[in-house]
Amino acid sequence: MKSLRLILSNPRYFAPSWVFASINILFGTWAIYIPSVKEKLGINKADLGIALFFLSLGVFIVFPVAAKIINKLGVGKATWYGIIFSSVAALFPLLAPNYYFLMAGLFLLGAGNGFTDIAMNTLVTEIEKEDRQNFMSASHGFFSLGGVIAGLGSFLIFTINNPALHMLYAVILVLVVNFIFHKNYSHIVAAPVEKEPFSLKLFKPLLVLGIISFVVMGVKGP
Repeated sequence: MKSLRLILSNPRYFAPSWVFASINILFGTWAIYIPSVKEKLGINKADLGIALFFLSLGVFIVFPVAAKIINKLGVGKATWYGIIFSSVAALFPLLAPNYYFLMAGLFLLGAGNGFTDIAMNTLVTEIEKEDRQNFMSASHGFFSLGGVIAGLGSFLIFTINNPALHMLYAVILVLVVNFIFHKNYSHIVAAPVEKEPFSLKLFKPLLVLGIISFVVMGVKGP
């Protein structure tokens, strides 16, 4: 409760917390329209599963290089650029004219969300160290708040009747609020993010589960 009051009373803490909410506003709004995209492109469940795999692939690909980019840009700027990239990328899946553009759009959305996720968590950790304040848990609560906002946005489906336009409204909301508050964190440069050497061995269990899930979805069919 103390950390929540801290966030709501101080822009320095609200700014990065809103990034957490922003990511889920974008992702939640996309999720609302998955059935619509499936119907629009005339794809079956197996094809949709493959397309969604590219969303996860984007996250997977960005992880090994995220720390290096964050170190080079500074964690504050990296977070701001990440939310801009994610906002633009969120439009692509709903504007996709065909299945291949959908896969590409989802890959970019996954990469943007994955990068921003790492940057914003590093940012909050750095602010906690500097200020000796704990608000990480409340920031993750804001992630859930983003899902609630996206869910409330579902009531606009029949009013707007345009998935891409609905997402555009969500993007505008995310970018406007982040633009107002990003000056509270964009100057922050954290200590270099240390990372262990990348090894595929670490991902073997995840790879096995992924293959099993892929086969199950493919066999299920439409």
